[in-house]
Amino acid sequence: MNVSINEESLQEAKRLDGKYVIATNRRLTPNEMLILLKQRDCSEKRISVLKGPVRIRPIFLQNDDRIASLVFIIMIALLVYCLIGDCDKQI
Repeated sequence: MNVSINEESLQEAKRLDGKYVIATNRRLTPNEMLILLKQRDCSEKRISVLKGPVRIRPIFLQNDDRIASLVFIIMIALLVYCLIGDCDKQI
């Protein structure tokens, strides 16, 4: 068996490696656009904390007010979690 590398394909892959297109309808400099993109990634990671496995017992709520209250408490907990994480980064 003879194995060889297709140099032309390799060079094309290297040229495109790590590049992607970002489109927006706002007038931003490349640096402003990059900052917004990184902030979006941070927000998505924080929301994934809510969607991740949480080791609590199931809660069966039937009252709309109690459901809204639970969502509010969870969002406050996420806010505190994020603030602690931001403080940790500054230290």
